[in-house]
Amino acid sequence: MKLKDIKTVNYTYGDEERIKKILYESKEPLLIKIKNFSPQFTIDYFMKNENQCTSYDIFENEHWVSNEKGELKTILSAIKENKPYRIFAQNISRKESTEIEAHVPLWQTIPTRLRYFQEQTKVIYFFGGKGSATAMHFDREHCCNLHLCLSGKKEVLLFTEDQHDHLYKLPYIGDSLIDFSQPLETIEQHFPKIKRATGYQVILESGDMLFMPKNCWHYTKYLDASSAAAYVFYPKKILHYYGFFTGYFCFGYKTIAGFNVYNWPIFRWFNEKYACADGQSKRLFKVIESVTYAVMLPILSIYTLIVFKIRKPKRIW
Repeated sequence: MKLKDIKTVNYTYGDEERIKKILYESKEPLLIKIKNFSPQFTIDYFMKNENQCTSYDIFENEHWVSNEKGELKTILSAIKENKPYRIFAQNISRKESTEIEAHVPLWQTIPTRLRYFQEQTKVIYFFGGKGSATAMHFDREHCCNLHLCLSGKKEVLLFTEDQHDHLYKLPYIGDSLIDFSQPLETIEQHFPKIKRATGYQVILESGDMLFMPKNCWHYTKYLDASSAAAYVFYPKKILHYYGFFTGYFCFGYKTIAGFNVYNWPIFRWFNEKYACADGQSKRLFKVIESVTYAVMLPILSIYTLIVFKIRKPKRIW
């Protein structure tokens, strides 16, 4: 596996139009450093201002163990002490979020095309203690992402979408067959195509904002208790609508709508064969994927939409 240096862009307030143009033209990830970014948005800040229930993941030796529920303040307190817990895509009140968003005027210059067309998803928040991680994936809604580290430190491994096959991409969704919490030697032994992959590795600290273009793979490992915010955007309206349906498709495909297609024996077999295939076999599997996806996308996404309208879940993560 080859790692390249990520391009760094310095962002001073007032540079929004220049930075926006760079983002719209870039097909590769960028590290954007915000000059004089406020240091106030620590774990303590969110403990002071938020009190609600949340779901969180527990890790052991960087391996996911379970998903639990608890009071946000209690979990944040444990994360502050570097318990290996992670809160993924947390919604906070629009009032509190707006105060944070005011420190990133770049976000206000980009057309607002909300994920799932829901106001609460304009900016979402992430928290994690040392030893927690986010599995390698790209966003199922096919969006661009501006991921801002508010406090703490974490390491991100990135690959562009042209690396799909080297990462043993699973069909239909943006997941990898590889567990990147394993040592690289172990990964290369079991997944030799990863040796042909080219990516980026970056350490994020307060004021560092990572731009991830559409379908950019990312694996995150927390090096210290960290808080972060992510602003999702779509340069083109057509991708916004497409992402709306692919997001709901993923829920229906994996579990939430009740179909659980992902775990059907025939799909479990197809997933592994597809991810590991090469040459002519890979081309055949991709044709099968395209045909079956064209059939499943409208069925699963619309069905899941209806289920969500009936059940009205509090959140869609």
